[in-house]
Amino acid sequence: PPRYLKPITGLDVVEGKSAQFEAIVAGQPPPEVTWFREGHQITDSQEFKITREGNKSVLVIKEVFPEDSGIFTCRATNPAGVAECSAELFKVVKRTSGTPPKFIKPIQPCVVREGDTCSFTATITGAPQP
Repeated sequence: PPRYLKPITGLDVVEGKSAQFEAIVAGQPPPEVTWFREGHQITDSQEFKITREGNKSVLVIKEVFPEDSGIFTCRATNPAGVAECSAELFKVVKRTSGTPPKFIKPIQPCVVREGDTCSFTATITGAPQP
């Protein structure tokens, strides 16, 4: 029967950007994959792009809007059975003016002995200040 080697996971997305759910499915024979949003089947369209490469299935929402929030489900089906996994497209964050956060100095690895203290620091810019 179908089984997920990599189920889909929840996403936070900025309004106007694209979002991508990806699942890796196994089974014999190879399962057919169908995508749903809030229980309604999704088909390839101007809004959604569905691709399949080997055992990987990808659903791309080309431009996300607040009304796209909800539960997305990936259903894999073959003669041996059905498997589903679901994830949420979380609140869609509106784009604001300013500068997105950027790491000027990312955290660096820290090697210490057990019981010693290690400190991690990073420098981040953005407007408004992250």
